Amino acid sequence: MATALASSVASQVQWQLEHTPEPRGSSAMVFDSAAGQCVLFSGSSNLADTWLWDGSDWATVPPTTAPAERYAHAMAFDSLRARTVLFGGDGGLAGADTWEWDGATWLQHLPAMQPPARRTHGMAFDSVRGRVVMFGGAGGAFLGDTWEWNGTNWSLRQPATSPGPRMLVNLCFDSVRGVTVLFGGYNGLTYLADTWEWNGATWTQRTPATSPSGRLGAVMAFDAARGRTVLFGGYDLLGMSNQTWEWDGTNWTLIPATPTTPMARYAATMCYDAARQACVMFGGGQSISVAMGDTWLYDAAGWRPARSPRPSERTGHAMAFDAARGEAVLFGGAGLAGGPLRGLDETWTSQPTWQLRTPLAHPSRRDSHAMAFDSGNGRTVLFGGLEYYGLSSHGPLKRWVDDTWEWDGTNWTLRNPTTRPPARSGHSLAYDEANGRIVLFGGKDLSGWRQDTWTWDGINWQQAIPMVAPSARADAAMAFDRARQRVVLFGGVTMAPFLFGDTWEWDGTVWALMATSGPSARSGAVLAYDSARGRCVLTGGNPADTWEWDGTWMQRTPLGSAVDSARQPLMFDEVQRRCVSFDGLNFGSYGPVDPASYIAFGIGCSGPGATPIVTAGANSLPWLGDSFIIRTHGLANNLPALLVFGLSRTLWGAVPLPFDLASLGMPGCELSISIDSTRALTPVAGEASVTFAIPATMGLIGFEFHNQALALDLGANPAGLVTSTAATARVGSR
Repeated sequence: MATALASSVASQVQWQLEHTPEPRGSSAMVFDSAAGQCVLFSGSSNLADTWLWDGSDWATVPPTTAPAERYAHAMAFDSLRARTVLFGGDGGLAGADTWEWDGATWLQHLPAMQPPARRTHGMAFDSVRGRVVMFGGAGGAFLGDTWEWNGTNWSLRQPATSPGPRMLVNLCFDSVRGVTVLFGGYNGLTYLADTWEWNGATWTQRTPATSPSGRLGAVMAFDAARGRTVLFGGYDLLGMSNQTWEWDGTNWTLIPATPTTPMARYAATMCYDAARQACVMFGGGQSISVAMGDTWLYDAAGWRPARSPRPSERTGHAMAFDAARGEAVLFGGAGLAGGPLRGLDETWTSQPTWQLRTPLAHPSRRDSHAMAFDSGNGRTVLFGGLEYYGLSSHGPLKRWVDDTWEWDGTNWTLRNPTTRPPARSGHSLAYDEANGRIVLFGGKDLSGWRQDTWTWDGINWQQAIPMVAPSARADAAMAFDRARQRVVLFGGVTMAPFLFGDTWEWDGTVWALMATSGPSARSGAVLAYDSARGRCVLTGGNPADTWEWDGTWMQRTPLGSAVDSARQPLMFDEVQRRCVSFDGLNFGSYGPVDPASYIAFGIGCSGPGATPIVTAGANSLPWLGDSFIIRTHGLANNLPALLVFGLSRTLWGAVPLPFDLASLGMPGCELSISIDSTRALTPVAGEASVTFAIPATMGLIGFEFHNQALALDLGANPAGLVTSTAATARVGSR
């Protein structure tokens, strides 16, 4: 039983990840009008995942059965049967399988008649005739056949006229005019720019006065609210496009680009969200090897990101929590925004939502730098990293830098200390609150891995020369443990590569080896101090497990997935009261499933001195299986007092609460809680505390009790008694 209880307690934490499908191209997406959400499937030769978009966020679902991994398939939503229909695609070979998604799982159909295998074909649902229409694609050759699916079988249609064979064809159903619209494709010789319409019996070529250029990999959807077919992007003879075109049944119109138009791409996927009356576009590619994972909306107002602005995809960035301003600060990294892989010089802050800041001065484009918040000076400090200073035929040109920058919430300031650490990347940085200095350790430069320790006092860097120190390494995890007043360092990597699994602590003067067991050896792990629970949290690297340090290591078994990427920042958000990560694609947070709390309410009344108040002790909350300290301040010296425990803040027997005590000779005082138990207090210098154990009983999680102090204060009022403020304790996991 003890083992089971320990396991239960260890699992009372969770990772909450804001999910986004991995960047990809050549996926397929439709709007499921029965469920009111978009359905996206796969888009990569090594993925077979199903994602749902509800208008605000993505969620992945694990169906019991699913099509094999694939890309360049096609889907359409049969609104009469409430089924998403999928056919074909490429997972190495062109496919010829038919699947349907019913909102919960995928079911494969084996019809008597089946179209030949194909990829890069087009599909749309003709809601007038109740048929899924499929055209073209590529199998063993370019295809120009028309097929229809009635929910049971495929039938080959043979109209007198038809578009020529082609792949990468765009198809959607115009529900206002009752026709399926086809645009373009590629026939092996030409990027086609023709427009056709299918009425269920024949194809008719249209001859608009203007038209998009022939292109590969554009996306198309019908905007039913405005009666327009919308086409975006693709790759034409001039290169990648971010053009938006609309077809009204007579002509194509080019919609002028705006600052919020998505960047150029091809092989994205798009559908029309009828519930929210906007086209939804996801992903696409900038090249064969560079895919995107962003989500966009398009309607009468134009293009806009589907989510509030946030940092774009990146790696090697740094992040710190600015406690003075209550917001996260993120800088730099390497990303794809605006072109090929390059360093970024963006500054983002998180309150009230993520905002891209535009200071006149800022650090140069870089990754693998380090940042920490200096609470003594109220500034975020950034040092070093790999600066991107050019581009060659082999990729970006980078160099190590040794600059020190400080962010004050509005501007970056370049500091010019007389001494500074040598240029490096992959170093570790933390603010030592006990000694009021930023601490830097290790990293890597042209000469190899470093073992040096430096401190920053806000004016200058000074090298520390401890007799014992961690061995030379880069990509170690480091944070300040406020409860134990030590900087904690774990792991890292050096030549070979040799991974470390040791734990060290810095007290401002010396390094001490604290543990050689615990988390497995790794590099790129991240460490943050959780001030709500009084311990350091470590995750990331390889494996992506989660550990906590309070002088010894404990492995946690959290609900959800931990950060699964190396060298991505983790910080403790003092506003959310949770550890927060950004792995370069998704944000995640970590903390208790049911957090403990101690929240003040009610009023106290004062005597000649201060009004008494009750608070939780330092680094103490009503955690399951732990000791909880309740402190009372503002008591009259050497006079008895009681700490009251109550189970209700609304009734004491038949007496409604709060109850005005003026009739008892205590004007301005009130009883805020029921009196169910008391503990005697002996004040010293106006303060007293009570410590008691909360049993490690899982059933106590969520249990609430209340406290208020009743104290003698002979000069306060006729009764000679005063009451404190009250507080509600909620038992939670740690």
